[in-house]
Amino acid sequence: MGEEKSYLRVVNLGKVFRKDYALKNINFEIKEKGLFLFLGENGSGKTTLFKILSFLLFPSKGDFFYFDEKTNGKEDKFLRNIGFASHIPFLYPDLTAYENLEFSAKFFNVNREKIKEFCERFECIPYIHKKVKELSRGQMQRISIIRAIMHDPFFIYLDEPFTSLDKKGIKILEEYIKENLNDKVIMVSSHTYSEIFEDKKGSFT
Repeated sequence: MGEEKSYLRVVNLGKVFRKDYALKNINFEIKEKGLFLFLGENGSGKTTLFKILSFLLFPSKGDFFYFDEKTNGKEDKFLRNIGFASHIPFLYPDLTAYENLEFSAKFFNVNREKIKEFCERFECIPYIHKKVKELSRGQMQRISIIRAIMHDPFFIYLDEPFTSLDKKGIKILEEYIKENLNDKVIMVSSHTYSEIFEDKKGSFT
């Protein structure tokens, strides 16, 4: 039998801001679907790593591979399979929640019915037509998570996703993760414990 292929492989990845390393010589490989935890103190580089793997930042050194294919210069090929939600929502404050989702949906051909489906699931309908600057931090977090997952990506990066969510919001997100453990690679960084972590396939520090 041939060697098992990997979904994601990171090789000697590093990121320097000015003269300081945010990441240095990061190496790991993921060969199965499921939930993977990234643990570490604030400033340890978890957000930077997720941004690089989502093509929001370029590494200073090293490489990473999706499906055993080097990603350099091939961002457009892989973006459809990537969803990233930060602990900072990065939403347009003067647009409504729905307009933010609609804007992102156009890049992935996500229709209005799918947007509505996720808004109903995450219980955002009561405020979906309010401007983002009028929303609470928890409401913005739900919209940010929907934006990351509504196009059904294979790789999902959730950076401190439980931050600012109330108990109901946490439960909704946990249920979504549980339903997709066998179909996707889901990576979570978090300082907040969740029962879903018991189902993890691996953890990185």
